[in-house]
Amino acid sequence: MALALGIQKVVAPLRRRMLEELQRRNYTSETIRGYILSVQQFAEYFGKSPEDRGVEEIYRSQLYLVQEMHLPPTRSRCAC
Repeated sequence: MALALGIQKVVAPLRRRMLEELQRRNYTSETIRGYILSVQQFAEYFGKSPEDRGVEEIYRSQLYLVQEMHLPPTRSRCAC
């Protein structure tokens, strides 16, 4: 990913793989931004990289979104 002035932005390997996969699936840039934001919020919720999280953390995060944030279950499904 190049920024203005030709400066390279450092992108974590997990994020790079995710971006590549979403682009490969031909998702719109808006959809990609939504996925990236969701993963960022997931990481912030646990205070660690998503790469270091497992099934239990995904379950807890989904439960939080449904019970505390009142999101419909369809909005908190994992596309893993």
